[in-house]
Amino acid sequence: MRKFFKQAISALLIGFVCLMPIKRSFAAKTYSQDASILYSEAVRAYRTRHFNLAKECFYKLIEQYPNDRVTDIARSNLAVLLRDLKEYDKAIEVYKEVIEKTSDEGEKINAKLQLVDILYTIHRYREGIELLEDWAKKDPQNVGLARKLAQFYLQSGNKDEAW
Repeated sequence: MRKFFKQAISALLIGFVCLMPIKRSFAAKTYSQDASILYSEAVRAYRTRHFNLAKECFYKLIEQYPNDRVTDIARSNLAVLLRDLKEYDKAIEVYKEVIEKTSDEGEKINAKLQLVDILYTIHRYREGIELLEDWAKKDPQNVGLARKLAQFYLQSGNKDEAW
């Protein structure tokens, strides 16, 4: 019985220690019920295909609650909405903000991929090459980045660089 309690306490301590970094990452973020309601309204408007209303709600949320927990998610959703509306220049700006401001690595990776896809779609190969080269310098072992970079080189006519 005593051994069971020691193991249980050890498990709880390990769980607590594992959650400490997560707690610290949320410490800088605030929570506002108004921000959550505004986010819900934006998502509802998007799902019902009221895109202009959704866009207004997302922009309002980002502006009024810059340090709220839902702001990073709202920023990503706004970028997707702008991409869907083919407002590519605005989507590019928002994706760059996501990459710069979010603390979630998965969200950053997704934003980078989406940004590169937009640049490829609208034939901005030079801008895509510059971004991919910069990211490849920071992560030289990333094969996915190397492939995307080769794609951009081929499309821009730099076949020698692609190999």
